[in-house]
Amino acid sequence: MIISASVFGRQIAAAVLDTDTESAAIDLSGYYVASFLISVGVGGITFDADNKLEFILTHSDDDVAYEAVDATDVDKVASVGDLGEVLGFTAEHAAAASYIANYVGGKRYVKVKAEFTGTHGTGTPVSVACASGAGERSPETGQPVFSSPFPVAPCPARVRVTGGVFLLTEKNQTMAGWA
Repeated sequence: MIISASVFGRQIAAAVLDTDTESAAIDLSGYYVASFLISVGVGGITFDADNKLEFILTHSDDDVAYEAVDATDVDKVASVGDLGEVLGFTAEHAAAASYIANYVGGKRYVKVKAEFTGTHGTGTPVSVACASGAGERSPETGQPVFSSPFPVAPCPARVRVTGGVFLLTEKNQTMAGWA
């Protein structure tokens, strides 16, 4: 099996933040899915309804006019707010954790924003990485090629990893010679 992948920087670099931070546009040309890995450390404050942290996804056809995503544009989240909120913290966040939001909306460009509402006297550790997948062709021309010495199922699409390292595994499969 041959896997093609490109590695890019994080969409929101790992940092302790207390003000709104938005990613640059992510161009999904040639891809159908963008999986966001949202990592949040221990809250710098005790979040509440007035002092909260939310992650918002917006999308665009032209990289000029962005609009909020809705529930049909995102999966792997409990709900999507009217402004594109895919994850929010309105109560104490006492332990670091990571969350997934998959964009499947079909527009060419997508952005993610960490939005801080209220007073945040102490910052909160935040980072967002993105992996674009379900590509139109595989392997991608001009990218590093990796071969696996193990028997694996074919990968029908290219994968672009943006700002993180992901271990690709195949679940619920039994392969000859594997326990």
